[in-house]
Amino acid sequence: MNLERLEGQVRALIEQNQKVEAIKLVRETTGWGLRKSKDYVDALARAALPALSPADEKTLKQGVRALIEQDRYAQAVKHVRERTGWDLGNCKAYVDALVKGDAVDWHFIASRLSELLDQGMKDQAVGWLVAQGKMDAREAQNCVDLVLAARSTHSSPGSLQLPAPVVSQVRDLLAADRKVEAVKLVRILTHWGLSKSKEYVDSLEARKKRRRKRRRKRSEARGESPVFRVGDSVKVEPGILDPDFGIEIGGWQGRITGIGVGQKNTVMIAWDSVTLRHMPDSVIEQSVEQGLAWTEMGLKVHELELTSPRDTEKDVVEVIDELSRKHAWSWLGEAGKRVGKILTSVDPDDEMAILDAWEDHLAKHLSFPFEAEVSEYQERGPLQAGDRVNVHRIFDVDDLYGVIVRLRHGHRQYHFPLCDLKVTDQHSSNYQLVDDYAVWFANR
Repeated sequence: MNLERLEGQVRALIEQNQKVEAIKLVRETTGWGLRKSKDYVDALARAALPALSPADEKTLKQGVRALIEQDRYAQAVKHVRERTGWDLGNCKAYVDALVKGDAVDWHFIASRLSELLDQGMKDQAVGWLVAQGKMDAREAQNCVDLVLAARSTHSSPGSLQLPAPVVSQVRDLLAADRKVEAVKLVRILTHWGLSKSKEYVDSLEARKKRRRKRRRKRSEARGESPVFRVGDSVKVEPGILDPDFGIEIGGWQGRITGIGVGQKNTVMIAWDSVTLRHMPDSVIEQSVEQGLAWTEMGLKVHELELTSPRDTEKDVVEVIDELSRKHAWSWLGEAGKRVGKILTSVDPDDEMAILDAWEDHLAKHLSFPFEAEVSEYQERGPLQAGDRVNVHRIFDVDDLYGVIVRLRHGHRQYHFPLCDLKVTDQHSSNYQLVDDYAVWFANR
């Protein structure tokens, strides 16, 4: 196997915007799996891309903001992808950051900064940070230097210094009880392993607890100690009803995460893992559908009593992760429940793992060949909405277009996204399978 020759062929296909064919060529030549072949092609594609200049960045932002104002989110993501060549996750994060306005999406910042540093583009990384409008040149240079220093040292994480904005973001995530996201942010930026990243986040959390303990002691010395404190384990008194759904929640237990939230004598409770596991599915599904939080609740002080903890915060994180996967698509109704069963064991942050799960599920349950109709408007290409086609098999998976099928229209064969097709026979078992996939793809 001549890797040098393969690399040249892949680069040529990338320049012709034939990424699917490039991945297929790598798989056939090397015998690698889909994930490894895709990573190889993505790495070559990224290496061929220059960093965006401040002028290009400004033009890109203007175009994305215009699409956002027209409520065309999907087109905005596609616009970023076409202009930058970034992967789908980074493109979505970029658009999300602009949707939020001035809010800084540090997961996106970390991903893009890490990508530039991986290519040895230190000066471009500094320039890109400045272009975001959140740092001057000195601050950006210091940020890059600290990240590179963290990557190259073997010291204990607790003794290391990361950029101040990153530390601030990690603390904000901890305050919001989003420790998993805090660890993920540190891993993206530093390339540390899970254990080292968690140790760093734990060190910040420990410092916060020590400061809180000192403040509590000073408060107690002045005779101002409240009945409840953040971190206390509490249990709901018998007979108390859920303010949203009217079911009794007496005996539910959790930890206080906020005091005086919204109004006086009210506390915010994050439910513990035992309560979450016994929470009715209907409550979680209705909460997801209505955009309500199901992992926490605000209650009056007199509706609660102190109790002893019966799990750890790690247990809570694991159960929330499990239930979030199970109910992630509940808001889509019956179709969402079916989608949830397909994706329940897949990491929701791993786009390719999700697409791989769909590929496996569809390959096992679809009956080929079948007739379908192009259901979505096509900006270009030989196929247009309303065209009848015969679908023969699944061809591949792409992180932008999803599951790609091989089909025939007239005397010609094409590779086409399954999400843009609709099975013509509504009584066929294929109909619901393809429709569920299309619903998921449109709302992912």
